[in-house]
Amino acid sequence: MTSSIFSFMMAVLWCDIFVIAVHFLMKRNKFIIHITIYSVLCVMIISLLRLFLGFEFGTAIVIRSYKIFPAIINFLNYAPFQRFSDAYTIRIIDMCIILWIAGSVIYVLRILIGLIRFKICMIGEKEADDENLYLIVDEITGGKADKMRIICTTKVNVPLISGLIRPAIYLPDIEFSEPELYYTLSHEWMHYVHKDLWVKFLLDIVCAIYWWNPVIYIFKYNIDTTLEIKSDLNLSKNMNEDEKIEYLESIMKIMRKVKGDAPTYTYNDIKLEFFTARMNDNQIKQRFNYMIESGKLKGTKKSTLVVFYTVMVVMVVISYMFIIQSAGVPKEYKEEIYEYDLDTAFDIDPDNSYLVKEPDGTYSLYIDEKKVGVIENPKIDELSSLKIYKREDLE
Repeated sequence: MTSSIFSFMMAVLWCDIFVIAVHFLMKRNKFIIHITIYSVLCVMIISLLRLFLGFEFGTAIVIRSYKIFPAIINFLNYAPFQRFSDAYTIRIIDMCIILWIAGSVIYVLRILIGLIRFKICMIGEKEADDENLYLIVDEITGGKADKMRIICTTKVNVPLISGLIRPAIYLPDIEFSEPELYYTLSHEWMHYVHKDLWVKFLLDIVCAIYWWNPVIYIFKYNIDTTLEIKSDLNLSKNMNEDEKIEYLESIMKIMRKVKGDAPTYTYNDIKLEFFTARMNDNQIKQRFNYMIESGKLKGTKKSTLVVFYTVMVVMVVISYMFIIQSAGVPKEYKEEIYEYDLDTAFDIDPDNSYLVKEPDGTYSLYIDEKKVGVIENPKIDELSSLKIYKREDLE
C-alpha cells in the first residue's frame, strides 16, 4: 500500500464523483425517502473517507496515460523562473502548495474572525429571565434546562445555536407564539443532542483543507440540508399528522417574520453562516416534503437498503481497483537519468521496475531486469513507488 500524487488525484476524483452523485440523488425526494436520510449521510461520510484515504494497493490495475497525465506532471514540474537564472528552481507544484497553504490559512482566519466578531457583538447580551420560557426548555430537554442558555437579542435575525462546549440558543427579537417558541427551541435542541455543531465544525476544517475544490462546497450544502432534515425527523418521529402540520406552519410563520421585520445586517457583519444553515427555498421545500412523505411511508424495505449499500460497497472497491498513472518519465526528469535514450519510451511500473542503490549514492533504474539508466533522486513521483535494493545485497 503506497501513496503518490496519482493516488491523491484519484482520491479527489472519486470523492467528487460520490458527492455529485449524492447531490443529484437528493433532488429525488421519493428515492431519498425510501433509502432514508441516514443512508445519504452514510454515503457522504464514505466519500469523505475516500478523500482522506488516498492510497493505492499493489494489486491495483494501472491505467497508463500517455498524454493527459504526462502533460499535467510536466506542467507541475516546470520551473518558470529558471530561464532567468539557475538559482530560481521553484516549480509550478511548489507554487501550488504555497497557494494551497495560504488559502487554508485565510479560510481558517475568516472563520476565526467571524467567531470573534460574533462574540464581541454579543457582549452585554443577557440570558432571558422569562420563567415560562425556561419551563418550555425544561419540558423539551427532559429536566436539563441548566444545560442550555437562551438569549433573546436584536443582533440576530434567525434562531440559531452556538457553542461547542456550553451552547446557547439565540432568538431574534420577534413575537413568538407558544407553539412557535416550543418548536423553535425543540429544533435547536435536536442539533445540540445529535452533535450537529461538531459536524459543522469538522466540515469547516475539511473546507479549509480543500478550499480549492468547488465540489467540497456542494458537499457542505448537502450536509447542511441533511442535518436540517435529520433534526426535523428526530423531532417529529413521535408526532401525529396534526402536530407535524402545526410544526411546519410554525417554521413558515417564523421565516416570514424574520424576513420581514428583523434587521439583515448581521449576515454580513458577523457571518451567521458559521452558526446556522442559510436555507434557500428549495431546501426548505425539500425539508417539508421529506417530513410529510416519510410519515406516510410504512417502512423502508430491507431489500432496497441491501441493494443500495451493496452498490455503494462495490463502488468503493472499484475506486481502489484502478489507478491512472503517467506513462514514462516527465521531460524535466530525463536529464536526471544518465544513459537514458531520449528516443526510447518505456513504462515504469512497480511490477517490472526497481531501483538499486549504488555505493556512490546514485540509483540504477532497472526495467524488465534491464538497466536503463542511473538517477540521483529516487523520490521522483514516477519512481517513488519502486522498491529499492542495495547493490551489495544483490551480489
